[in-house]
Parts: sequence; C-alpha cells; structure tokens
Amino acid sequence: MLGCMKRFSEEQKRKAIYVILLVLYWLGGYFVTNLLSQGREFSIMYSIVDKWIPFVPQWLYVYMAIYLVVFSPLLIVKDFITFRQLVRAYVFVFSISFLVFLIYPVKMIRPLIAPQDFSARMVAVLYSVDKPYNCFPSIHVSAIFLAALVCLRVRWKAGIIILISSIMISIAALYTKQHYFVDVLGGFLVALGGYDIFFVRSKKWQQKGINNRD
Repeated sequence: MLGCMKRFSEEQKRKAIYVILLVLYWLGGYFVTNLLSQGREFSIMYSIVDKWIPFVPQWLYVYMAIYLVVFSPLLIVKDFITFRQLVRAYVFVFSISFLVFLIYPVKMIRPLIAPQDFSARMVAVLYSVDKPYNCFPSIHVSAIFLAALVCLRVRWKAGIIILISSIMISIAALYTKQHYFVDVLGGFLVALGGYDIFFVRSKKWQQKGINNRD
C-alpha cells in the first residue's frame, strides 16, 4: 500500500483527498436531508409533462449511468486549478440542493411496482434505498450537467459525449419516476449557476488563462 502511494505525485494525492471528501459530503448530506424530510409536510410538483411520461423500469439502466458521468470530469480535467474550481462548484451545487431540500421538501409520488421482471425488481430496490424525498432541485441532474458544462469547456469532444449522456440520464429520471419534470429543470438551473460562478465569473480562474481545449 505504501509503495503504491509513493508512485503518485503530491498533486495526485491531493486530488484523491478532494474526491473522497466530496463523495462523503454528497452522500452524507443527501441521506441526512432525506432522513430529516421524512414525516414533514411536503409539496408535490406533478405537472402535465409528468402525466404524459409513463413508468418504464428499463430506463433504470440509463439512470444508473449517472454515477459514471458525475465524476467523469474528475478524470478528464488535468489542470489542478481547474480541478479545484470544479470541486468548489460541486460543493456549491450540493449545498444549494441540501438547503432547498430542508426548506422546501418535495416528495415524489411513485408508482406501485409489480415485480414481474428483473428491471421492475431493480427499480423496487432503488426505491427502497433512495426514499422519495430530496426531489427539487434534482441534485443528480445538477451534478451531471455541471460535469458536462465543465468538460465542454476543457475538452469539448469528451464534453459532447457527457452532455448527451446527461440528457439521456435526465430523461431516465422521468421514466423511472425518480423525479418530476420541474425537478430536472431546477437541477439544470442550479448547475448553470454553479458553472457561471466558478468558471465564467471567477476572476481567479480566468487570470490563469487556462485553455486546454482539444
């Protein structure tokens, strides 16, 4: 173990620590706010768009790709300053989401699942782990679109792939009834705000003159 650690540079070790702390903050904050929301008065943000979209459990496989997409820029972004800005943007996005979850709880009205096939059973497992709170804004949607926007800025070819993946995952969130349509829009706006603050308006980042596009 020590021998392996010595092979990594100090910068790589710092990146690893950032990632570990970021994951702990994301998961810890998400499940704590989810738990605190249970039993409270909640809102339902059902719209006509949600009425049009049926429950299709097979979209679960697309939805689960979220955990690959959300951390993709941590591998794609090589510059440490950009990497650190990305982590800060993630913390901002997560923090805004946690705050809204506590102030304005929204509950997803999920369908009753008849476990007639493997996909439906897997959705039932997801539902049992991820309780139907922490809906608006979708923290998952905000995280993947932030990833897409940053990757488009630093490596546009990879960014296009991640952007398309983010759109598909957002659609999957609707078909699996993990989120309302308004949740997805809210998540996208939070991502846009985080990107704007840390990558468009950030003078500290701009002064470095970072431009490592393909």
